[in-house]
Amino acid sequence: MVPDNELLKDNLSNLGWRLLMTDTRLIVPFGTQSTRLTTSLDGIHPFSFSELGNLIDAIPGRLNSVNFKVTKPGLYYGQCAEICG
Repeated sequence: MVPDNELLKDNLSNLGWRLLMTDTRLIVPFGTQSTRLTTSLDGIHPFSFSELGNLIDAIPGRLNSVNFKVTKPGLYYGQCAEICG
């Protein structure tokens, strides 16, 4: 079980508590067109930055890309868009 001090309250919705910790950060320039590349070693993983309006599948043996532009400075969380298993 995750301790309460490792959970952050999501004030944008009524979904309750979510685990929003990560071991790496992605710093993206504000106001610039960017490209995100993904692949996977072990299976298909759909990954989303929902606030930025993009979703991309990480697929073994493929290099997929998505173009996006951050129009508002802020802290955005990415997440897996599907339960894998």
